[in-house]
Amino acid sequence: RKQMTQILGDELDDYIKAMGKFIAFMQYGLGFTGKDLEYVYAKPYGDEGRPSIYVLDFGEAINKVTSVDVASEAMTFVDSYPLNDPYFWESYMDTAKKFDKQDMAEAVFLDAFE
Repeated sequence: RKQMTQILGDELDDYIKAMGKFIAFMQYGLGFTGKDLEYVYAKPYGDEGRPSIYVLDFGEAINKVTSVDVASEAMTFVDSYPLNDPYFWESYMDTAKKFDKQDMAEAVFLDAFE
């Protein structure tokens, strides 16, 4: 967390919320697992503007969500920071609600902490 705070400063919470929204959108909006995604905070070579968040490696991420177990499996990395964070789960749940999948999202959340 210390290293991420040094890099992102006051934007850390926004970054965490964006990750929750993105994964929930993948799972509940598109029906994909979102498994094994890598996030890179960088800017293109020679660009002097602000860095952006890039999401890489969609290989396993586009497998279909068929159950709570499949969605939960994609969250096996939840113990790593920043996913074990209230901002992440708040945005994850809010996004799931938009797709009427709050029950499934709550089951994923509970499963993450068993």
